[in-house]
Amino acid sequence: MKILAVGDLHGDSGFARRMAEKAAEEAVDLVILCGDLTYAETKLDYILGPFVNRKLKVAIVPGNHESAATADFLAQKYGIVNLHGAYLKHMNIGFFGCGGGNTGPVHKLHESEIFYNLNRAHKGVKDARKRVMVTHVHPSGSLMEGFSNFV
Repeated sequence: MKILAVGDLHGDSGFARRMAEKAAEEAVDLVILCGDLTYAETKLDYILGPFVNRKLKVAIVPGNHESAATADFLAQKYGIVNLHGAYLKHMNIGFFGCGGGNTGPVHKLHESEIFYNLNRAHKGVKDARKRVMVTHVHPSGSLMEGFSNFV
């Protein structure tokens, strides 16, 4: 399975278009957009359209720059999957996720909420041969923490 995973587009429609072109050229099976599609709930235009117009299968999680409600709205509008507290089975692989973050302007979650959403979503894929967890925030203790002020 070929997956294109991208995060933190922050409303950059040119980057979204280039990534959609790359996904189509590479014939990816699934595009996963890992949050911060918008910039504080603005700049929604032309972020998902380039992927959907190319008939690519798309899953998203909200970041900390858009609410879960915005992610739900976008998923419904474009016919894609919002993995926030939910799951997707595709090609014998189970994808489950949680968006938001522990900091940011819009979608802040406590770690207990993150755990609850991931646990709930994982139940839907526990029988999958392989499982992929999709989040916006990096795991605590990861190398990424060195690039951030947030612990």
